[in-house]
Amino acid sequence: MRTPVVLLLCLVAALSLTACRKKSSPEFFKLESQQSILVSRDGDEAWSSPEMDAVLNGLQAIPEDAMEKPRAQALAARIVAEQTRLKAEQNRPPPPAPVNPFADRVPMAERPAPVPDPETPEALEGVDAGEGPDQPWPGMAESLFVTRFGSCFAPGPKAVLPDARPASAYVLAASPACQKQFGPGKISFLFTDKGLWGKATETLEIRDAGIIVLPATPAPPPPPPLPTIITVPGAPLPEGY
Repeated sequence: MRTPVVLLLCLVAALSLTACRKKSSPEFFKLESQQSILVSRDGDEAWSSPEMDAVLNGLQAIPEDAMEKPRAQALAARIVAEQTRLKAEQNRPPPPAPVNPFADRVPMAERPAPVPDPETPEALEGVDAGEGPDQPWPGMAESLFVTRFGSCFAPGPKAVLPDARPASAYVLAASPACQKQFGPGKISFLFTDKGLWGKATETLEIRDAGIIVLPATPAPPPPPPLPTIITVPGAPLPEGY
């Protein structure tokens, strides 16, 4: 009689151990793989996506008796922490604009005037070539001149300035609209590497070589030679010698 009783006790013990053993959760590994794929594909944007919310809900639903429950709780806590971080960064106010800490220490009357842009008409006064946006101005870049006024001007022959510097010439077209705005007459605007140098009129001399030579200021005549004076040895020289 003792043998059946022993067998019965062993069977009960085995059944008890089987009932206490925790089971594995295949759902956890599926959710863990989905979380890794989302982060690799979308970066930080993955944490606030609806797909990540579904992963979080699945991790929180892992049974308590599952072997992977602690890992599921740790992964869910990480997802919640990343979502909290992103919300805090989105709600963070933008940094203040940089300010000059010395601006208020200088009275307005003593502050230097702003330096004008050399390529704007307001930067110059008394413009021989015209003022305002409808006319070129001294120092205007050649490229800007072509952009603004190229429809009324064509490249002309090379020019030589009075100081022997080369210059590019743009000749005014003969159309009524262009003559009304810039003319009348044969007008050329001359450019050096420093920008617009000046405006030339039809009084220019055009040589056969196609070179415009601006009339230079004539040099003053040389002083008359001093008269030759024969002196006697020992006699004083006249004043000025």
